[in-house]
Amino acid sequence: MFPISFAELMAFSVNSIVRLVTMVAALTTILSVGRIGAQETPESLFQQGKAAIERNCGDCAGQSKQGMEEGVHKVEQAFGLAFQNARIR
Repeated sequence: MFPISFAELMAFSVNSIVRLVTMVAALTTILSVGRIGAQETPESLFQQGKAAIERNCGDCAGQSKQGMEEGVHKVEQAFGLAFQNARIR
C-alpha cells in the first residue's frame, strides 16, 4: 500500500529527532562561546572543564551529574573558542 513500512518511518523519525537535538546542542555551544568573558582562554576553559569532569567521575565521592555536565560544557566551549580563534587568524 505505502512505499515505506511503518518501521522504516519510525526509524526515519528517530534519526531526524536525533539529528535535530544534535544540531541544537551544537548551536547552543557555539552561541555560548560568544558570551564567554574576555579573561577566558581555550586553555583555561579546558582546564576548568577537565577538573570538573575529574571531580565528578562515577566513582568519586560527592560527584554529581550536573557537575559532570558543566565540565563537559566547559570543554565544549574551549574547543569552540579555539576553533573560533583559529578561524580569525
